[in-house]
Amino acid sequence: MPLPVSKNQIARLGERLASGRATDQDWDLYAEVLDCYDQNTTAVRSGIDAVDWSSVLGRPVDLAVTARTKTLGTLIDKLIRTPAVKLPAIRDISGVRIVGDLFLSEQDRIVEHLVQLFDCPNAKPVDRRVDPISGYRALHVVIVADGLPVEVQVRTELQALWADLYERLADTWGRQIRYGEAPSPGPDGDITLRAAVIAELHALSLESFADLELVRQRAATAISDVARDERELHNSDLDDEALQGFRALLRRHRDDLVRIQSSARVLHGNAKARLAALAEIANRVP
Repeated sequence: MPLPVSKNQIARLGERLASGRATDQDWDLYAEVLDCYDQNTTAVRSGIDAVDWSSVLGRPVDLAVTARTKTLGTLIDKLIRTPAVKLPAIRDISGVRIVGDLFLSEQDRIVEHLVQLFDCPNAKPVDRRVDPISGYRALHVVIVADGLPVEVQVRTELQALWADLYERLADTWGRQIRYGEAPSPGPDGDITLRAAVIAELHALSLESFADLELVRQRAATAISDVARDERELHNSDLDDEALQGFRALLRRHRDDLVRIQSSARVLHGNAKARLAALAEIANRVP
């Protein structure tokens, strides 16, 4: 859906919203602009919902797809925090989130498919797994549909649970924590406990979760490699004795990898429990 006015007019609208000088006409225009983004968000989400992701990823997978348009408060906060970025240049007014029990390589594959699906060959993914911000890790890509940007965030289950908790804390302790700044003081004027929880969350994401996801990825890749080797061995011209020896070796290797994968699943559950416990502690911090 095309915007009702030019981008220059929308940029000036954003300036008036951020400065608190918006008129009744400005609010009417803002509602029209937001409606355009809302419709675009819905269209992109519908396109994503229509994809058979199990076929794309080559295994049964259950993905949760949600969508939102940036609230007025967070939009104005962003305009004030980064005045050089005008309203039409903000890339995440429309947002879609894809969450699942994914391997790291599957996050990459989803983004690759989205770029093809929406015909955005110049889209450049932003990999917050490699370059995290305040502990936040995910894979983002901006899709341009009908001339408007839609930011798609692809998260693993652990990345999503962590981000949801951190966002809730930011709503209470100050949104500046999302950008590496200290939390706002509690009722007693102290930030010590809040800062300690934030530091623990950062360590959980950047160390424990990142390492666990890497182990899971490496085990899955290795199991796939063993399956490929077994197929190639089936078509080889080795004598029976050599074939039996190689098959036994591959079976032992595969069994070892399956045990590693099973251990990783247990650790995955433990990681979720640890995050839930930290959430309980945060709820008790004033």
